[in-house]
Amino acid sequence: EPMHPIEITEPSVPIPRLPTPPSNGLGAEEDSIQNCKMLRPRPAYRDMAKYKKYAGKVMRFTARWDSERPEENCRSFIISFHPADDTVS
Repeated sequence: EPMHPIEITEPSVPIPRLPTPPSNGLGAEEDSIQNCKMLRPRPAYRDMAKYKKYAGKVMRFTARWDSERPEENCRSFIISFHPADDTVS
């Protein structure tokens, strides 16, 4: 009598994923995420055409603290946006 193959199906078990820990403030958040994803992390993707186009350019805005306390209303800030890498400082 000829042998027939027996099909065995194993249930797929989902791989548990741990949540990404919060950034500790050192370096860019993208770098921290890459360190959690891979054993040998690759640098985060950077749009080099955009980086070259806007290198050294900064957009600065003034801001004023809006508070009900009068001693805090005189506080002003300068917010800088760097379009080369979309960072705010």
